[in-house]
Amino acid sequence: MDPYEFPMSHNEIQFNLKRAQYCYENENYTKAFELSNVALKIIAEEQGEVVRDDLGWALRLRAGCYLNRNELENAINDADRAIRINPNNSFIWTVRGETYFRKKDYDKAIEDLSIAIELDPYYEYARIVRADSYDCKKDYDKAIEDFTIAIKNDPENAYALNSRGLDFMNQGKYELALVDLNQSLEIEPNNAWAIAQCGIVHKRMGWYEEAINDFRKALEIDKDLEWVRVSLAECQRMENSNQIIEDGLGDGLGDCDEFDSRVETFGE
Repeated sequence: MDPYEFPMSHNEIQFNLKRAQYCYENENYTKAFELSNVALKIIAEEQGEVVRDDLGWALRLRAGCYLNRNELENAINDADRAIRINPNNSFIWTVRGETYFRKKDYDKAIEDLSIAIELDPYYEYARIVRADSYDCKKDYDKAIEDFTIAIKNDPENAYALNSRGLDFMNQGKYELALVDLNQSLEIEPNNAWAIAQCGIVHKRMGWYEEAINDFRKALEIDKDLEWVRVSLAECQRMENSNQIIEDGLGDGLGDCDEFDSRVETFGE
């Protein structure tokens, strides 16, 4: 069909979707959500293949907006519909995968994100969220594989370096952990989390003086990191008594609740 033969309603749909796409890419999710709904309202009045692709586009955008609004069930509902229309779009598989990640359904998250990566091997955001999902399952080897590919593609990816360093630490590979954490700090020198994680590594190595310095520096940057304050007090007791206490109390790593809060901003 000649584009000039499209009905005015189709042109209006396209106009709103292009504006919604622009707003989404510039992180104005409120406006993107509004414009997606305008397009969907017009689409509901149309029929046929002319608007089928537009429907998939609108649903993909709105699903992403729902995700960023943390309306997870709505995000999944729209993603399901969009995937039925076009199962070859890596973005929507990533949106649904990240939604499952936030719901702590890590197996489904990994399944969807793997499809996204198969469709687009260079979609690094999907790979990062899959690595985070592996981390929450304590599958550190697979997480390290994904973070390593991400770092190879972008050596300045401080988040991937920081996260891989945390994985090495959880495997007891402390020297490798410090290499990654220090490299991430060269990129983001004021990252209190990375500095505090250096403190945890030093604490586990029995280097309490270094750990104390790390924790103090992290608290200078972010005084609200209570788990760092706890770890600092514990290291000070260890240093003062010259005793090595082998436990995880005060490591502050907790469960994935703390971890999730660090990855929520991806794609936002």
